[in-house]
Amino acid sequence: MRYLHDRVDEIVRYVEAQGLAVTRCDRNGVTRPVKVGAAAILEMLKATRELGGALLPYYLWVSSAPREQASKLEIGIAEVQAPRAEAFLLIGYDDGGAVSISNRKLSFQAGARPADWWQP
Repeated sequence: MRYLHDRVDEIVRYVEAQGLAVTRCDRNGVTRPVKVGAAAILEMLKATRELGGALLPYYLWVSSAPREQASKLEIGIAEVQAPRAEAFLLIGYDDGGAVSISNRKLSFQAGARPADWWQP
């Protein structure tokens, strides 16, 4: 499931309420992931407003534990869309906003616009 978010306040509240870990991952899977806090979600949104069509070099992996293994964005997407996945991704949208990807509809995605058209 893919959704486009213009605001991320509800995502941040969801992450904090669930006690989830946020990990910043290299889009190309080259460098080791880095554990960051929920504030990184707000920083991502801010960064997307200044992209002007460029891509952010990272995505955020959100789950109960920090991501340890580096992986390309495409691999991360496949992993979170797997039936038993307990994680979701946040990717900066190049025209401003964030795309969330998960294997099922999460509560913070309820008011967001579907983004099934989005491709990495």
